[in-house]
Amino acid sequence: GAVSIIGSAVIGCSAGDGGATNTLATDLNVTDSTISSCNATRGGAVYVHSGSASLARSTISNCSARESGGGLYSAGGRTSLSDGTLISGCSALSGGGLYS
Repeated sequence: GAVSIIGSAVIGCSAGDGGATNTLATDLNVTDSTISSCNATRGGAVYVHSGSASLARSTISNCSARESGGGLYSAGGRTSLSDGTLISGCSALSGGGLYS
């Protein structure tokens, strides 16, 4: 199956892996959306375990991870950022914006 987030905001979420989303054997599509102020151990906003994540015309901001991937953590699968997608103001011990 697939999960789509379109024209939306995901704000202030928290989890072990992937503060806003954790993709496992599925496809995640984020378009014209904002993910902000989320936190996790790995992948402050987005954690891609397997499957795929595609972000277009979207923003990940002010997210944090205690270990790796303040904005996005890609452990496997495919990850695509396109059409001006921005990761800003994110922090982690490794890969403040993106860890792969």
